[in-house]
Amino acid sequence: VPHDLAGLAALALSHALPAPDTPWRAVPPTPFQQHLRAVLLRAGSPLVVAAAVTDLALAPVVRLTPFANAYRIIARKPKP
Repeated sequence: VPHDLAGLAALALSHALPAPDTPWRAVPPTPFQQHLRAVLLRAGSPLVVAAAVTDLALAPVVRLTPFANAYRIIARKPKP
């Protein structure tokens, strides 16, 4: 199932580089921190693209395994 690796990469980037306007920050980020975050997000974009391409390349093979998608594993009904 496509988008698992791309989602993981995007979530990892957003976790490592949190948004500057989050309400729970005690002190707003400095302009340098905002600029650094923007630069690092742009630098991490190829990682997300590479993960998406890998997802699409592996999709036909991964669909045949029972571990294709975490949501399907969690939502699977038990057999009677």
